[in-house]
Amino acid sequence: MKLIKNYPKTYDNGSLWIQPANHSTILPYDNCFEFHYINKTPIIRILGSPSVSKMIRNILNSISNKFAYGKKDVDHMQNIFTYINKEYRIGKNYNKAKIGWYRVIGDIFEDLKNKKFEKVIFKLNTLLKSIKPLIVIDTNNTYAWNYSHSFKRFVKWLNEDFTVIIRTPFKNLKNIQNNFPDSQINNCASVINYAKNSGILIKNCKVAERIINISKGNIDAIDIILKNSKRELKTLRDLKIPWKKIAYQTIPNKLKELYNKCNNLKKFKIQDILQITPEYTKSTLYKYLSELCDLGILTKNKFKKSIIYKLRVNKLLFNKISHYTNYVRLYTDIYLRKTIYNNEI
Repeated sequence: MKLIKNYPKTYDNGSLWIQPANHSTILPYDNCFEFHYINKTPIIRILGSPSVSKMIRNILNSISNKFAYGKKDVDHMQNIFTYINKEYRIGKNYNKAKIGWYRVIGDIFEDLKNKKFEKVIFKLNTLLKSIKPLIVIDTNNTYAWNYSHSFKRFVKWLNEDFTVIIRTPFKNLKNIQNNFPDSQINNCASVINYAKNSGILIKNCKVAERIINISKGNIDAIDIILKNSKRELKTLRDLKIPWKKIAYQTIPNKLKELYNKCNNLKKFKIQDILQITPEYTKSTLYKYLSELCDLGILTKNKFKKSIIYKLRVNKLLFNKISHYTNYVRLYTDIYLRKTIYNNEI
């Protein structure tokens, strides 16, 4: 929960997030719900279950005495919210407002007991809309669940109106991703926190996104960028990118040795590079050089009857805004370095 509590605004955009977590930080069965209010953002945290009824009970229990966070800009059940706002905000009568909220919660529990699920869903949705929370769902090993269809439907229903974050152990991550293919991993929050623990303050999520985009989620490349940039990163101009070093970290391993030799030559013909790379056949060398050109690391120009290669990193390709990528490896690398997690993700 450390990232969610420290950077709730980076999550609050209506998305479905997956948060890899240490198994020891998942909610226990004897304490399966929490409520937090951080930086004006309500956060409901519950333990996930294949039983939707259990999850609804956990949500209701977490908000059972949180009527003060209820707003009056809701489309339904206006009588109760008008009453609560009148008694609490205008009349300063805490007890009457609390009793009114308890009655609504009690009605939902009664409907749930009588299996009136349409009423339960309607009232629950209205209460949650009045609070507008982030909803965090902790899950254990979902591989062991006999059925998960109801869980998937309930999470997708919640995500229609609210931001949902599924916290799950690393070993269960693949199963959650398969069940929710549209989910995302919040790389932005992880990089901001990672930089903070390295003594660098990133004040803008766009800066973190650019770092991730340029580094392609490579932790070593991120370290290089942070090391060469300012200690306080407010805008993209504060980033100092050593492009050749970043290029080396982000290219496939099979190209790294060739990249180093190209870097030593700076400018060369195919005959020049053939002399110092006896381990490659001519066809393989042409193929690898072509890949480096496609990656924007080499340029090639025809001069008379020869092709001249030159090491020149195309910054436009690295700065190109790519489709949002779930860099799971980035989370794993940061976790293994134990810089931000310390068993408290």
